[in-house]
Amino acid sequence: MITISAKLSDARGLKVFHIVLQRGFHVDTESGRSIADVLTDVGVPRDYIDNRLNTVFLEGKPVDNMDTAVVHDGAIVALSAAMPGLVGAAFRKGGFYSTLRSGITHAADEIGETHTPTPAQISFKLYNFTAPEIGPLFLTQGIIVDAVALQEAFRNEAALVRESFTDILFDGRPTDMDTFLNGSWTPEAEPVRFRLKIPEHEAP
Repeated sequence: MITISAKLSDARGLKVFHIVLQRGFHVDTESGRSIADVLTDVGVPRDYIDNRLNTVFLEGKPVDNMDTAVVHDGAIVALSAAMPGLVGAAFRKGGFYSTLRSGITHAADEIGETHTPTPAQISFKLYNFTAPEIGPLFLTQGIIVDAVALQEAFRNEAALVRESFTDILFDGRPTDMDTFLNGSWTPEAEPVRFRLKIPEHEAP
């Protein structure tokens, strides 16, 4: 798997990733950890986890408590801010109408101290406001994503990419913008590891 990195020089360039973050990407973690723990590792503030992430799904099941919802290798987690209407109210985390979907709600998992962590890769999908709000945190940590989908997103916003991205590296080697946008990165259907350097999110 190749690793691609770039530096963001204009915050407008984050728009390029919204569709990619919604369709889904992978992150490395450990099995047996809670969704809340994984998000904290990425840098998502606890207040955001508790109060902004109103709708959470793990393997297609709504989650009421992210501290007791445990991920394993291959798990799919979908995150959203509040959704409108009765459906949104029913799926809202710990909401008044959550009893309406009690039969499909994700049951709390036991997190034991005897658990031996093993490497795992899980998928995230970020919907509505969560993509622009916490997507940059995932991007600075690095995501694993389908190469074709990522390059398609860049090509669809080629002018914005040219204005917003610098210091592009393929496996640590400098790459020109034309190759970045139009070259063949990797055999089709293979993922790439992508990391975006965002000045305001960089460690001091």
